[in-house]
Amino acid sequence: LEHRMVASDGAERWFRTEMHMAPSEGQVLGLMIDATDARRIAEALRAAEARLRQVVNNAPVILFAVDKHGIVTISEGSGLRAVGHHPGQNVGRSIFDLYPAETQMHANARRALAGEEMTTTSYTLHSWWETHWTPIFDPAGRPAGFTGVSVNLTERREAQAKLTQSMSLLRATLEATTDGILVVDKDGRIVDYNARFVEMWNLPAAVLEPRDDERALAAVIEQVRDPDGFLAKVRALYSEPAAISHDVIEFRDGRIFERDSRPQLVDGAAVGRVWSFRDVTAERRATRRATFLAAASKVLAGPLEDVTPLDVVARMTVPWLCDWCHILLVDEDGQPRSAAAYHHDPSRVELIRRLRPDMSRSDRSVAKVIATGEPLVDNEMNDERMTGPMESVPVSVPNREQV
Repeated sequence: LEHRMVASDGAERWFRTEMHMAPSEGQVLGLMIDATDARRIAEALRAAEARLRQVVNNAPVILFAVDKHGIVTISEGSGLRAVGHHPGQNVGRSIFDLYPAETQMHANARRALAGEEMTTTSYTLHSWWETHWTPIFDPAGRPAGFTGVSVNLTERREAQAKLTQSMSLLRATLEATTDGILVVDKDGRIVDYNARFVEMWNLPAAVLEPRDDERALAAVIEQVRDPDGFLAKVRALYSEPAAISHDVIEFRDGRIFERDSRPQLVDGAAVGRVWSFRDVTAERRATRRATFLAAASKVLAGPLEDVTPLDVVARMTVPWLCDWCHILLVDEDGQPRSAAAYHHDPSRVELIRRLRPDMSRSDRSVAKVIATGEPLVDNEMNDERMTGPMESVPVSVPNREQV
């Protein structure tokens, strides 16, 4: 019997009274034991248990325990609502009666009862669950049941499925575009690119596999006509994360790309840069041809006194196709002579006329064109070479008969 006593100072104490018979003496012995501390501890434990149960029952999980006979001894957690149960409802029932036999739950429960600890993912009662199974052993080391914690993965898997679908759509869109796309993060690491980008820049897999933008730049820099300007533009944009840019890249082989670049933003902050490249070679050439024809019509419509047809051709090519043009004819002795010349700077026309290729070098320039009948493009021609000794001139002719 427990009862409360109040001291004169108002302090409250709890005592437990015990009565014991002493048969040999025919007396009753009474004991009063101060139970105040024990009672306070018990009340604190009950309060803690109540708080813990409240937390468990509000947690979006299922906590359960099963004895060695498969009987549920604990069943808690708000996750039970997803399978149509409520906390404590399944206590005393067999776990094998709670779920259909065709689910994976039966096999998992048998493995746990056999002493196996594991984590499983299964689809049960219209929901996806991740469950960690922990076996319980008796003092002799024999399996005596198990505990389990199940987390509902349904919303996460649905979100993952939507994300996968979204990524698939994005990938299909990237691969369907005619532009080459490259995405680089703020640390210079290649995040993504499409097949068109690889094709346009002729990049081998070994260059892209390390995902290093600097390595990719080193692999393409020799393809462009102005390597220094190309790199300077890249560096400038990387130093200004919010900048947007549009420019044109000319290649040594004659191709022309439009390059666009804009920041990749996440919550308004720049986390990288997106580059897009469009091959506009055909349309630029078409524009140049149209402009050339218009200019040619204008030249031909004007006075042509003291002007040979080759002079007209030379004048029509500048500046629509080139900066200067020099037409050479080969005499009977095999030596070239200047037939027509034109430069966008008239003061340089006579300089061009004095240029003479070395015909003994049949492996290069004009001599090679005449020997093979094939066009040749010289990408190394510059003003310095024009003012020095002339050994080669860029020319392009369709066949030997037109030389």
